[in-house]
Amino acid sequence: MKILLVEDDNAIAEVVTLILEGEGHTVVKILDEKRILTHVRASPPDLILMDLSLGGKNGELLIKKLKNNSQTQLLPVIITSASHDGAAAVKRTGADGFLLKPFEIEQLFKVVQKYQK
Repeated sequence: MKILLVEDDNAIAEVVTLILEGEGHTVVKILDEKRILTHVRASPPDLILMDLSLGGKNGELLIKKLKNNSQTQLLPVIITSASHDGAAAVKRTGADGFLLKPFEIEQLFKVVQKYQK
């Protein structure tokens, strides 16, 4: 499964990548908004795990762009955030789910398994 990881905390990104790659998944890490949209259109992932904060940038706007674009709207997007507002952000953005940080490895596996083809 190809997973796009959008995470501005490098330590979290490295750990999540190691865990998911250890399970046989391909993980692509990207932060720059322009690169994310271009990459998703050129090589759509099976799942997007996206941090809301993105180092001060608004992840909600990026999710809305993905969900309002006919080429990318069906891609599953899971919000990852330390904010308890993440569940409300799912409704505001059209995202497909929410993982509260810090999350347990088993929670991550359940989300990935849900979207595995």
